[in-house]
Amino acid sequence: MDKVIKNIYNDIETISKKINYGNDVKLVAVTKTVNVETIRKAYKLGLRDFGENRIQEAIPKMQLLSDLKDINWHFIGHLQTNKVKKCKDFYMIQSISSMELLDLLANLSMEKRMNILIEVNSSREPSKSGVLPENIESFFDRLIKKNYHNIFSVRGLMTIGPLTDDRLKIRDAFKMTKKLYDNIQELFSIKFDTLSMGM
Repeated sequence: MDKVIKNIYNDIETISKKINYGNDVKLVAVTKTVNVETIRKAYKLGLRDFGENRIQEAIPKMQLLSDLKDINWHFIGHLQTNKVKKCKDFYMIQSISSMELLDLLANLSMEKRMNILIEVNSSREPSKSGVLPENIESFFDRLIKKNYHNIFSVRGLMTIGPLTDDRLKIRDAFKMTKKLYDNIQELFSIKFDTLSMGM
């Protein structure tokens, strides 16, 4: 595991230098079906951000690893409305895909502002959640009218690339999401710091 993590960080550094991006890329290790001992080992190797896509699997892990004070848990799966109350202890919810979810989250009493990302369905696949690209502006318009940009810490956008081996299609989906990320900030005079894109 040590070698794999080092290789990933080396790749991130190489690509960041190549495209002159700086060093603000964050690795979120997806730990669905991964046991607590393996997560603890990854933490000891320097990882701090872990992603889970099922609430019922994540919560026991979060409880068993609660001694790791600077660990950040990201929820990356489809958030069902009946599970919203159980997700308030996550560092970030990366998969906000509807105004209904925001309405439910806004009614929770939380000690601090929740970090959220708005999920974009950049591949337009019916099996995926997320706001369609052509609806993202109206989504943010409603979000701001409801004052949710002050209730939540809206950090940016998230997308999952299309399920294909065609690298061009994947790249196009990611480029479109980056364009939306830039456009929304300019249009609504808000500041993002997170663009989460994965497979």
